[in-house]
Amino acid sequence: MRKLVDQFKRLITWLIAFGDDALLVRVLGLVVALVVLGGWLAYLFERGASGANITSMGDAMWWAVVTIATVGYGDRFPVTMGGRMVGLFLMFFGVGVLSILTATIASFFVEKKLRERMGIESFKLANHHLICGWSPKVRSILDGFEADASKQGHRHVVILIHEGDPDTVHALEASYPHLRLHFVRGDYTSEAILKRANLQSARSIAFLVDEQHYDSSDERNIIAAQLALHLNNNLQICAELRDARHRSHLERLEIDNIVVAGEYDGFVLANAVVSPGLPNAIQQLLATTSQNAMLEVEIPSQFHGQTFDRLSDHYRKQGSLLIGLSRKRSSLSLDDLLAGGDSFIDQFIRRKFQEAEREYFTSKGSTGVVLNPPSDERIQEADAAIIIGRG
Repeated sequence: MRKLVDQFKRLITWLIAFGDDALLVRVLGLVVALVVLGGWLAYLFERGASGANITSMGDAMWWAVVTIATVGYGDRFPVTMGGRMVGLFLMFFGVGVLSILTATIASFFVEKKLRERMGIESFKLANHHLICGWSPKVRSILDGFEADASKQGHRHVVILIHEGDPDTVHALEASYPHLRLHFVRGDYTSEAILKRANLQSARSIAFLVDEQHYDSSDERNIIAAQLALHLNNNLQICAELRDARHRSHLERLEIDNIVVAGEYDGFVLANAVVSPGLPNAIQQLLATTSQNAMLEVEIPSQFHGQTFDRLSDHYRKQGSLLIGLSRKRSSLSLDDLLAGGDSFIDQFIRRKFQEAEREYFTSKGSTGVVLNPPSDERIQEADAAIIIGRG
């Protein structure tokens, strides 16, 4: 059923794209005009004629379509000289116009495919994922999407955005059968480029330390994160930084996940000597193909309001270990700045924000993690479970 829905969505997308092609619309309109004109003229000549079998507009339209398509059923045919002249006209001109329509449709698909391969096509997708920048970590992210898609039985749609060679993207397609990979070529700090990837309807976006802009990658990712939030305030954002000193800039934006390259290398190397089992355990937790991988999963609704201990028992019976909760934090709002009454100061603050005519507060919020909470911790509706195991 899910595949059928996906195919229907793709069909709707193609039809919308057809409507945007001016040449295709003109040729299709010409074919329709020929069918209507030819059918109407044939009906005028044939109606009332002795032995005529084109006696209604429906018969005439059907005959015109069959004639233009060169099908030649023979169930309807003109018996008058005028009707036959109309038939000759449709045979000579209609077949040519229909050939042009077929060629136009074929060229539309070929051009669209070429534009996609070159990374200059605009997409009208929804609930998709964006990966900005190019580095070896792209494969690791795609591995995670592939593992989740094969486990869930559906396909993730991923758009890669960078300024590199398009062939590097297309070389990945065969390695990820459960992913629909697309490519947009350009600078992801540009609003036009993000809109071509339809960021407004995307589900998540990841900003990597780009190999082509390595020295300025942190500044670029901070700028791009601000732009992404401006275009889609409900977006899940992950940003990678080279320098931990720039973390505060992203924290002010309430970015969901901030990763500093090499931040835990010292910890892993030190424990490889002091506690040699820890690095191996960390590798298993982070490996997407491991049976003991760390996962974030949706909590069944019947456990909302229940205790952490009861939810832990539920996952333990499934062979998984519950280690914490992913919890949504609400953003700072104007009401948080006010005293809660109707004082002169509160009225003054409200009036000044209204006069500014700008949106200073967002509804995005941020995501926090509560590891190993007390056994009586209550599960909230927006919580997600962090588990180790099968999920």
